[in-house]
This record gives sequence, structure tokens and C-alpha cells, in this order.
Amino acid sequence: MSDRARSVLPYLHCASLSTPRWLDGGRSLAFLSNLGGNWEAYRVAVPASGGEPLWPDRLTFFGERVGDLRPTPAAAVLVAVDRGGDERWRLFEVSALGARELDPGEGPMRHLAEPGPDGDTFAFSSNRRSPTAFDVYVGRRTTGEVRPVWVRDALLYPVAFSPDGGRLLVRESAPSRDQRLWLVDLRAGGEAEPRLLAAGPEGEVSRFATPVWAPDGRTVFAATDAGREYAAAVAVDVADGAVRTLYAPEADVEEVALSPDGRTLALVENAGGRGVVKALDLASGRVHTWVEGEGVAQGLAWSPEGGRLAFVWDRPDRGVDAYVVEAASGPRPVTRMACGGLDRDAFVAPEEVRVRARDGLVVPAWLYRPPAASPPYAGVWIVHGGPESQSRYAFDPLAQFLVASGLAVVKPNVRGSTGYGRAYEHADDVRRRLDSVDDLADLAADLVGRGILDPARQAVMGGSYGGYMTLATLARHPHLWCAGVDIVGIANLVTFLERTSPWRRPVREAEYGSLERDRDFLVEASPLTHADRIRAPLLVVHGARDPRVPVEEAEQIVALLRARGRPVEYLRYEDEGHGLTKIGNRIDAYERIAAFLLDHTGMA
Repeated sequence: MSDRARSVLPYLHCASLSTPRWLDGGRSLAFLSNLGGNWEAYRVAVPASGGEPLWPDRLTFFGERVGDLRPTPAAAVLVAVDRGGDERWRLFEVSALGARELDPGEGPMRHLAEPGPDGDTFAFSSNRRSPTAFDVYVGRRTTGEVRPVWVRDALLYPVAFSPDGGRLLVRESAPSRDQRLWLVDLRAGGEAEPRLLAAGPEGEVSRFATPVWAPDGRTVFAATDAGREYAAAVAVDVADGAVRTLYAPEADVEEVALSPDGRTLALVENAGGRGVVKALDLASGRVHTWVEGEGVAQGLAWSPEGGRLAFVWDRPDRGVDAYVVEAASGPRPVTRMACGGLDRDAFVAPEEVRVRARDGLVVPAWLYRPPAASPPYAGVWIVHGGPESQSRYAFDPLAQFLVASGLAVVKPNVRGSTGYGRAYEHADDVRRRLDSVDDLADLAADLVGRGILDPARQAVMGGSYGGYMTLATLARHPHLWCAGVDIVGIANLVTFLERTSPWRRPVREAEYGSLERDRDFLVEASPLTHADRIRAPLLVVHGARDPRVPVEEAEQIVALLRARGRPVEYLRYEDEGHGLTKIGNRIDAYERIAAFLLDHTGMA
């Protein structure tokens, strides 16, 4: 193995980042990163054009996951922090004086909005009143006052204050996953009823992503798929709710960001799994491409003066960094994130393959070919979670390690994945769930039949819904797989729905089926029902504090397989939730996952 990767450890030290936000009047960027092992907030000075990226300074020292970052006009940032992955987010103000908790109290979850324009007001939602609903609250940093402004048995998430601070834009997510935009008038002292601003057609599941106010408060811009196959950039008139389509490609517009002068709408277009940055001149309607599709761009943020646009650029063969782009020049890096001393030039970019499933539906996947091996390859299939998610043209340190070890990696986007239109995303809903499991079998049959993959040496793994898919395909297509790795996955759809966080149950029932109406199918579609058919060795990984997929899901499948004398290993982490975030746990788990996969694919 002299020409192969010897350890996964350096790859686990490839740092990632998210949520870029401007600070110091545009002189620096704040962002979240796992650079130090856990997700914390950092700040880095933005170099002048042609300057080299600088090493970032750390802003927070919680030793726990920081999950949101919102700068205020008052030289402070607001952050959300949980404990051990429990997703019970607590709110803190972080400044030069240190960290101070806002709205103290144990128990409820909280979701932050952008702070108010006065630098003192902030908004959040919380399920403190009811575990199945999120009400909207407004607080003041200076006095500690917190008051409810909208109490309703619904899932409400405040987005942003109007430019004058008098109104609050709120997004509602219905149990069906349908979203609507509302306006809460804060000037009426809580007496005025919130007003519906925008919604999709009746009976249709619609989304409104990244809604943002115009500087004059008369318009809200957003990305929405309401009434259409792909999400478009739209403008919503605040006075009458009239919706005007601004840009509607045959692809999803994933996010929008309005320049401070209100003249340019930056957007990210999902071009077949790539994230392309474009700029729409609102006066002329002309669209210009600012960042091509060499990876996935996300997290758009305009500088205060409006001349620069910051974003995260996640490229499969280069890693993840923050960039700045200007109209007159191409993107330039603001960070140079650590990557375990690895040679980035050795990273591999995937190619897209498309396979026609048994019912004729075309299913895409990303294929990483190992440079040090020849087909037919031993391989690992990595199935994304969600299911409303997508394997992207982005950096994956585990995939790079496996490829460097001589394995092919396949990252499928089976039906139910986002990024390919409304019909494709909903093609796996409820009683069509098992069609997505069959997609894996059809993809494997095609790649094996074309001589790309070795049929006897294919392993499958995934996290969350990807863990469900792993268990389901091991049980329903046992002849395909030599090993499986289930990370925080669902083994029994019935017990999952019964035990998941109360606010999540109706949302998940819209995807998987109702306990009242579809119990028979939920039993049939559960991997646990057919676990006797699992033959491949299995490794199960779960966090004991998981609020989404309770740890009992792991323990059910482990107990049953052990009772049947089947080969199964179990890694339980007491201080983790839905996934592994602490670097010590990630090192322990992924070194064992890597050894397990290499052993069972014959590459050890």
C-alpha cells in the first residue's frame, strides 16, 4: 500500500466552514468552522486584492457546537449553541467582553433571526410553550426583556426585521412541509393579526428560501418553487402580496441575496449538483455569471458598501474556503483552511453518471474513480440523508480517503433527492419509499454490467436517512453488498415516528407515512422487518443524545442481528446527537469505519 492512503486521520482534519458574515464595516468576515475540532465562530481579515489569505482568529470557546452566527449593528455577534448534539439551542451574545447568555433557561429549542436594525433587538422562535410548536419572541440585548409576539400551534421561524424595525418577516413550515411567509406588525403592540404575505397553490408543497427585505421595505425577495417545477427568484410586493418572477432557469435557484443599494440580486443556481453564483441587475433584467460551476457556492453575503459578495466555495478536489467576488474581477480566497497536510493536487473530482431505473426514471450519481486502481473497482456507496437533500459536486474528506486507498466511491441521488425538480423530489413519498431503495440496486446493476465495479466487493454506508437506505438495501438486496455502515439511521419507521422529537413527527409523517393510516406500509418498509435477510457484516454508529433518530433505532437492529448470530459492530457515543461533531469521536469512529470498509472490500 505504498501508493495508497495509510490513515484516514489527516482527512478528518480537513476543516470546513459555513455562514460567512461581514464584520468591522467590511474589513473582516466571521464564519463557523470545525477548524479546532468542534464547530465554533471565527473571524478573519479580508485581504486586499492580490493579498494572501490570513489565519483566522477564534471568536467563541464553548467547546460545544455553535450552530448559527448573526452579527449585530452593535459590534457583537449572536450565536446559538447546543450541548452534546441535543439541538436544544441556547442563545449567546459574543463581544470583546466575552459571552453572555440571552434568554437563559434550560429545555426549549430556539431558532435565531437576523438582529434588528437598532442593534439591540433580536428575534427567535422557541417551543418552550409546547413541544410541538414554535412561537415567535422578540428580545432586547441591553435589558434582557423577552416577549412573545406570535403564539400559534405551528412551526414558526422569524427571518428578518424590516429596515425600519417595525415589522418581522416570519416563515411558517406546515406539517406537510409546505412553507408560507407572514408579516408580524411589531408597532401594534401585539394587537394586529399577522398578515399572510406569500403562499403556494392550495394542496401543493412549496418552499420560500432566503427571504430578504428590500432597503425601502416595500418588497421581499426570495427563492421559491411555488407553482413551478424548479425554484425561481421572485419579488413579493409587501403591500398586496403580488409575486413577480425575476429569474426562472430550468434548475433550482437555491438562495438569493440583495445588495445594500437594492440594485443587484445575487443568487445561487443548482446546475446539476454544482452551485453557480449569478448576479441579476434588477433594472435591466440582465443576468451575469460571477462564479462558474467548479464546486458548490453557498452562503451569499454582501459587504456593507455593496461592492463585494462573500460566499463559501466547496470544491470536490480543493476543499472548502470562504471567497469574495466583485463584479469586475473573479473570486479570490479569504481563507486557506487547514487540510491535514494533504496534497490537494491529489484529490479527485467525481464524474456524473446517469442510469435508467427499472420504471424508466433516470437516476444520477457521482462516481469517484481511484487513480491507483483499474476497473472493475472495489467500491463504497455513500448515500445522503434527508431524503430531501442531494449529493453535490463538493468536497468529501472520507470519499477522498477511500479513493486514495484504491476504492471507487459512488454517491447516488436516488428519487426523492432535491435539485432535479419537484416531481423527482416527491417521487419517493410515503408508499413509493421502496422505489428509492430499488434505485440503488438498478444503479449497481448498471455500473457492474458496464465493467466499472466489481460485483463481489461493494460496501454501502449512509447517515440519517442514508442510514435507513443502507439498512433497507442490505435487507432487500443482500446479494449486492459485502458490508454496510449505518450512521444514526432508521431501523423501524414505526418506532422512529413514535420517538422522534414531538415537533418533527408530523413533518416526517408527510414524507414517510402516517402511523394512523400507513402503519402496515411503515412496517413493511422498515429494515427491521426484513433484517433476517441481512448477510453482510454491519457497523452501526449512533449518538446517545440524538433528538431526531433516537438511539433505540440503532439498538433494535443491533440486538436483532446479534440474536441471529450475524456479524455486527456497534459504536455508541454518549456525548453526541444526530451525527458526530466532536473531533475525538470523529477520529475514533471514522478510523474504525475506514478499517471496516477496507477490510471487507479486500483493500486492507
